[in-house]
Amino acid sequence: MLGYDPFDVREVEPGPTVELGDGSSEAVDYAVNIDGAPAMLFQCEDATVGREALKDAPLLRRLETLEATVVGLTNGLSYWFYTKVAAMGGTNLLPFLKLDLFGYESQQVTDLRRLTKSNFDTEEILSLAFERQHTHLLQNYFAEQKENPDEHLVRFLAAQIHEGGVSDDVLGRLQPVVQTFLEDVKVDRETSLPDQNVSEPSSSLNEADLESEEVSTDGNNQTQASDQSASAVGPAESNDSSTQNRSDQESVDEEDSSEESPENEDLQQETNIGKELARKVIGE
Repeated sequence: MLGYDPFDVREVEPGPTVELGDGSSEAVDYAVNIDGAPAMLFQCEDATVGREALKDAPLLRRLETLEATVVGLTNGLSYWFYTKVAAMGGTNLLPFLKLDLFGYESQQVTDLRRLTKSNFDTEEILSLAFERQHTHLLQNYFAEQKENPDEHLVRFLAAQIHEGGVSDDVLGRLQPVVQTFLEDVKVDRETSLPDQNVSEPSSSLNEADLESEEVSTDGNNQTQASDQSASAVGPAESNDSSTQNRSDQESVDEEDSSEESPENEDLQQETNIGKELARKVIGE
């Protein structure tokens, strides 16, 4: 699915032990290696285990000390992916990607492509995680402010539109104004991290989802090649065909003209007179 060979233990290593950086070690279920170095670590649990039960996993608490970039926790039905963004101002305890195999969105599949063997890039993954986490935090923050703007936000906004200091009286008057303004702004609480609600689930995740763009590109290339082959056919044949089509069309037009009845001629004449009157009225 992600391009790694599950039958090559050098690439998908079962049951390795990893150092946690504090002198302790932890056995994980799988390590996915790239060029001999661990890129992702996976811990697998029963299907009845949810994310809340996994939030205190030793791998997450010591994520910054791991050699691997990504830690994946799964119960077989859902996958939660974490990475080391604490040094960037994020939190390692919030997944940057959640994937439910029985209900997912196209954007999740796009993000999952970052973890494939051919696309795996540590810097890009860290940037993606930082963006997803902070988008989630900002959306939740503004969703809360819509219900009850706090003094810090109101004072900040007041400083942007008032010159000089802002009195407590002005802040008190401005608070309901800010709340009304935020209510008119489309800000929904973002639920993809950590708990994602999928409104339009797909059936299941498969390789076709991850390779759809590549297949589409190949199909377009084949179509273009076919068009070029068709255009390479001798121009003489194309011209002969066009000439024949024009002759056939002229014959049909002549037959249609010869079959026109007097009633049709009268109707056409009345239509022309009506158009001429309309032009005069518009001109006047």
